[in-house]
Amino acid sequence: SLLEPGGRNPTAMVWFPFLLLGVSLADEVQQSCHLLQTNSQWRKKGQRGPRAALGAVELATNLSAPVADKSKGICLSKLSDEEIKAPIEEVVASYGEDGWCTYGFLGDWVSQCAVGRQNREAKSFAKVFEPLYQIYLPDGPIKPRTEVTLKFLENQSVTIRDHLYPLDDLYCYVNGWYSLDRDQLMNNFTYLEEMSEKSCKHLEETMPHYHKVSMETMLMESAVDGSVLFEIMNGQNSGEVPEHIVHGMFVHAAAKCLLRGGGRGAVCDLANCAARGCLRGKEVLYTQRGECQKLT
Repeated sequence: SLLEPGGRNPTAMVWFPFLLLGVSLADEVQQSCHLLQTNSQWRKKGQRGPRAALGAVELATNLSAPVADKSKGICLSKLSDEEIKAPIEEVVASYGEDGWCTYGFLGDWVSQCAVGRQNREAKSFAKVFEPLYQIYLPDGPIKPRTEVTLKFLENQSVTIRDHLYPLDDLYCYVNGWYSLDRDQLMNNFTYLEEMSEKSCKHLEETMPHYHKVSMETMLMESAVDGSVLFEIMNGQNSGEVPEHIVHGMFVHAAAKCLLRGGGRGAVCDLANCAARGCLRGKEVLYTQRGECQKLT
């Protein structure tokens, strides 16, 4: 079963590829089967693009409602379909809670950041992803032995080996989070807050519709972008990433910024980027392959 304890569907980004490959996840991995973003790799066999995006939103709005518990980063058991479609900023303001907790019912990828923000530490959030990374990054179901150079925005490029969920690498790279001080992101919460604020301020100033980003927007972006990048990594192509996919990485980051409510505090994704990998020039190296210092 791919249900979390209590029968709740996880907002898993990647469990469809695992099912497709016939991989059975261990119980301790099921809780973490969502990676850095959301359920963006969720798609039925044969679904692509808009159909996959609608499936991601449908899954998010039809979760079995968990018990609200602020200590676990879940302030509400559910949001309405209208609230999923409304600007994150407005929804967060209406409840007066940390947005990561307001949307915490969606899964650990949200609720565990709420807990980390409460406790002013990011290591526990990053550790949530380790069981899954340990399965597929070292020698996974799609063995990451083949380097692919993603080319985008005129002359920019990055070489990666994550063939299962490459969105993580592009997301961390184009937002500049792979280039930050890894140890400080993980162990200095004030630094994490400062770098989050800098990144979010830049997005607010450069994205015309920053304040209108909704959870639906992010879920649909992730579904489409995750599917396209999966095809790029595993198909016969030149590694060219369409501009709208790169823009999607900024949309996704903006959504995470808006979850902060009032525009303050840490975006835990920065710390997970630090825990996940590091850069050697324009090549991503991976902690689970012993190529970067382990921080968790």
